Amino acid sequence: MDKLFTPGKIGKLTIKNRAVLAPMQMMYGEHQGYAGEKAIAYYEERARGGVGLIIVEGVNVDEVNNKPWNLQMSLASDKYTASFQPLTEAIHKYDCRCFVQLHHYGAKSAPTAAGKAWAASEVPVAPGGPSAHKMTVEEIKIVEQRFIDAAVRAQKAGFDGVELAGSHGYLLHQFLSPYYNDRTDEYGGSIENCLRIYTEIVQGIKARLGRDFPVSVRFCGDEFTPHIPKTRTVEDAAAIARVLEAAGADALNVSNGNNFNANANCEPYSYDSFWKAHVTRAVKEAISIPLIATNTIKDPLVAEETLEKGLCDFVALGRALVAEPELLLLAKKLMATIPFEKVDVLMLEQIGKEISGDGMDPNVVGRAYNYREKPFIHRIGVLDLSPKTGANFNGIGNADATTRRILEKGSFEETYPNGITSITVEYMRIPAMLDNDKLCVQFCIRTCPYLGEPLKVMWTKDTLHMGEFYVSESLLKDVEANPALSTDGTLYQPVFDENDNFTGFQAV
Repeated sequence: MDKLFTPGKIGKLTIKNRAVLAPMQMMYGEHQGYAGEKAIAYYEERARGGVGLIIVEGVNVDEVNNKPWNLQMSLASDKYTASFQPLTEAIHKYDCRCFVQLHHYGAKSAPTAAGKAWAASEVPVAPGGPSAHKMTVEEIKIVEQRFIDAAVRAQKAGFDGVELAGSHGYLLHQFLSPYYNDRTDEYGGSIENCLRIYTEIVQGIKARLGRDFPVSVRFCGDEFTPHIPKTRTVEDAAAIARVLEAAGADALNVSNGNNFNANANCEPYSYDSFWKAHVTRAVKEAISIPLIATNTIKDPLVAEETLEKGLCDFVALGRALVAEPELLLLAKKLMATIPFEKVDVLMLEQIGKEISGDGMDPNVVGRAYNYREKPFIHRIGVLDLSPKTGANFNGIGNADATTRRILEKGSFEETYPNGITSITVEYMRIPAMLDNDKLCVQFCIRTCPYLGEPLKVMWTKDTLHMGEFYVSESLLKDVEANPALSTDGTLYQPVFDENDNFTGFQAV
């Protein structure tokens, strides 16, 4: 799971891994909109569980012309700001970043003391329901300012960024959807006009808080309601995404569905994990900023596959993290690991796409791009490609030496798409190339810095199958000191054929 545990960036904000807690309306606020102990405990538990970014559930931005649900938290007034500071501090204790989603119900709100719910038009949420109040341009500006003011409060409360709730049939989505938006002014008609309220809010936040304060926008890529006239489809998704990127959004969070199709935005868990991947892909291919996406992710392996397929840059996990707050920690514990803090030479018999999306798992060998952690390995040698990887040699860039055989088997045409889709070309760089396996081993040993003691050498099949491996005598003390490791007490040596290529190990 090399991609899932690789750090990523939204704007200038570094996030320790690619797992995001999706914003779900847990209704863990206290009465009157304050963040309290229940919300703090819930989000702290998920931060402690290893997730990289938490998007706190939608908080109310308007307490005058919007009636929130009971126990929904609020940033509609300065009086709420201080209640969020213990929440952000609790999340940050675990090197976890946090955004808060800014939320307005629009036509879905119950009537307020000020009258009808404000919306893009008078079209009711459901046929036969109460009509909404069609906002004037002046009223649109008022609501935009309430979003901007809420973002300012979010920054003061310690949030690392904000997200606009622009999907699932709420106010902003009501402007985006032609079904709800029948306006003929500058806030209706074309995609650009329907998105104007989004873009003006994004630009307003940037003007107040600066370019370095991240703003994500959650929007609907496909309403999945072909039986309802004038609704958005996947054909609109790329155009919507490009407008939002041009407006200054630092990331997009694509979702689906509307008030007529809840199964598209909160689908039954029996749905296939990639049933809406075509929407995600359409958006990903249209933008250069990071994409957050849900894909009915049920476990870390599916999250890794989602990233490997190039469907998004960050995976949003919802019910999986509600059910198992420590899902990320558990996944990392179950990963194959090198049980030593330092290895002078690591020899890998093979790399391949079925072993890791990056050929060898960079998290296992401590060479995730731009991010080095334990173990520290002086030299990595790779002897061959796995049979299943075909001609794809992605990952060879993490090696210090390899064999000519790998490039003879490999194909640049099959390998380069990995670097293009992941924007990580470093894993495709060509290391020192030796004529045979023995020379590769010797090269790695001879180019290690002299440390005045025997080199610590580890030899294993690949970074996935590490239940058994070979070590030099200099590592035996480290093996004996680790209660999780044991030896069979036999000395082995590598065997090479007449061409000096590796054939296996034999007992001495």
